Amino acid sequence: MKQIKRTAKVLSISHNDLDGVGAQILLGHVFKNIEYIECSYYNIDKTLISINPEDYDVVFITDISPKIIEILDRFDNAILIDHHQNAVNNPKKHIYVNYKYSGTYLTNHFLEKMYGEELMSPYKKMVKLVNDYDMWILKYKGSKILNDLYGMYNHTKFRLRFSSGKLSLNKNEQLYIADVEKRFNELYDNIVVEEFDTINACWFESDIFVNEISHKLMMEEGYQCVMFNTLKNFKVSIRSKMDDFNFGMYLKDKGIGGGHKKAAGVDVSTQEEMNNTVDSLEKDLYTIIPSIRKL
Repeated sequence: MKQIKRTAKVLSISHNDLDGVGAQILLGHVFKNIEYIECSYYNIDKTLISINPEDYDVVFITDISPKIIEILDRFDNAILIDHHQNAVNNPKKHIYVNYKYSGTYLTNHFLEKMYGEELMSPYKKMVKLVNDYDMWILKYKGSKILNDLYGMYNHTKFRLRFSSGKLSLNKNEQLYIADVEKRFNELYDNIVVEEFDTINACWFESDIFVNEISHKLMMEEGYQCVMFNTLKNFKVSIRSKMDDFNFGMYLKDKGIGGGHKKAAGVDVSTQEEMNNTVDSLEKDLYTIIPSIRKL
């Protein structure tokens, strides 16, 4: 692909989470004439339809893909970089998809190939931590801290705060992280966990700390996977520690959801639908994954 001028007028559309803002930080370092939009899975299609492609030289879509892929046909100047299971790689149309890495990692790789590793070197640690958290590897303590700080700032303030790539925390951020850990421990000690009857998994409901609760339940209580609802909307979310099963692809193939290998979900509309989905998943997983069955 021909190198994009760094003076080009750029629009960055990205997922409204840590991985999405990480990609925008990288793009903002390279391109100075840039505008930002953050999106959820629920409004990405509507957002893309509302944009006039002729207003920009390049439109980057990172860490998210439209549900209706034909929407991208409106754009001759779009570059999509994603890693979710609903996205399909198509380099001829400047759609770059790789399920093995986070959106931030892939955006950094794209920019390194186009402009050189030296330009992107200040962001090496940030990219590593975002990838660690978003891909649910959780090898580095700093990745959870970075995600917690995303909760402290809104999307725009976080992007500005870490625009340089420097990750050293100030006093207020240190106090915030300490308070987050205290609140998490208090919540975890009182969380109601329901075990499944036939598989080594459990269910809980919470509005906050869902990833942290899931991780601790799997690491300390030995569950193979965890399902939960955030209470904000009806959704069956799944977190897993299983290396030999891809939940995102499994849900995509069933036509009910998607996500990543170890972090995926199903959108539902009612409490009844959510209950039926959970029951169906338990029966299905018991059948197709012998290792998840209770002894």
